[in-house]
Amino acid sequence: FGGKEDYIYSNEIWSLNTNNYSWKFISTIGDIPNHRSKHTAVKYKNKMIVFGGVTFSSICNDLFEYDLIKNQWKEIKCKGNLPPVRTRCSACVVRNQMIMFGGRQYLLEKNRRVYLNDLWFLKLINYQWEQIKSYGNIPSKRCAHSMVSNGDYVYIFGGYSESGYHLNDLYE
Repeated sequence: FGGKEDYIYSNEIWSLNTNNYSWKFISTIGDIPNHRSKHTAVKYKNKMIVFGGVTFSSICNDLFEYDLIKNQWKEIKCKGNLPPVRTRCSACVVRNQMIMFGGRQYLLEKNRRVYLNDLWFLKLINYQWEQIKSYGNIPSKRCAHSMVSNGDYVYIFGGYSESGYHLNDLYE
């Protein structure tokens, strides 16, 4: 879903057939999200959940649900305190929660990028956000990193640091 090429943002969905490695455009209906890139997406049951990213004119903290069976989008009005707008964050699903970490904001008034290392849970049963206080060896502020889950564990790898360096670290 989405992306950007040569300053043109997309809100299309494409599907890859892994048997013959051919791509197919998917026509959708419903509350189709704005064209965007640098968002995060997870699969939960028969749905794709898309959060945030950047459009042609703004950075977002909106949430959309795409039903993989019905080919239908729905904008979700979440409960709780919403995470601040961001791009290039990561997310994964553990049990019935989407866990989201880090990313980057852009403060126009200060012409400055702000890197994040905050942790958020989204309960996928009722779409309630909650910021989680982390303890222990907390990953540094970063964006464009990878995040995966294995059982009840979450792993964060790499990304870009505030100073622009490529990171090569792993956190559990």
